[in-house]
Amino acid sequence: MSQDVYNITVRSAQNYSVLSRGVLVHNKPYMTSKGWAADYANQLLKHWKKSGVGTGAASGQHGKPFARAAADIRRTIRAKGAKTKSGEFIELDAEVLEELAKKEVEFLNRAKGYNHAVK
Repeated sequence: MSQDVYNITVRSAQNYSVLSRGVLVHNKPYMTSKGWAADYANQLLKHWKKSGVGTGAASGQHGKPFARAAADIRRTIRAKGAKTKSGEFIELDAEVLEELAKKEVEFLNRAKGYNHAVK
């Protein structure tokens, strides 16, 4: 199973490295598991918002980007990793997966807050 990873641009630089723990680091000597999970989750949410999902006038539509991002996070957790744009699979450690699970719950709650039917 593969999972897309969305690059985060930091002052127009996109350099990545992988720590021995299997965590992607973005132009920083070290990023915490919580910080990486938050950045990854927020990039997924940004992608779905930018795609126009949830812009309908019907009640509950505004929660769809949160629900879609939560589903992407769930797939990443199940795969225990993510694929980079170059196709390399990066295995995520237990701490990152735990933080991603928290972001998934947060996004599902946000989606429910918009009255979006969440499964």
